[in-house]
Amino acid sequence: MTSPDQRRTANEKARDAEEARDELGTALKSTEVGMPPLGVAMWCERMRHVGEVQSVSGSRVVLRPLEGGRDWQSAPSDLRYARVVEIRAMLLIRAHKPSGTKA
Repeated sequence: MTSPDQRRTANEKARDAEEARDELGTALKSTEVGMPPLGVAMWCERMRHVGEVQSVSGSRVVLRPLEGGRDWQSAPSDLRYARVVEIRAMLLIRAHKPSGTKA
């Protein structure tokens, strides 16, 4: 006997996965959750980079690269919560950076 999950077609599964990704992407936009909290990893569309929220002042958010380096400012509308794969990539860069080097 087949379960209901096994009877679903590949197209139905793909459509469901795409809808879930769209919903997640929409939910992750910082404009929908307001100003991001301190210490959270955010993806900056303008810089195409992941940064940790250092401070929020007025309509600007200050971020610091996870792998080290100079802080930058961004508008909240340019930010979304970083995905795990993006955070992992930045942490791997930091782990493999020779000690004592500057960003």
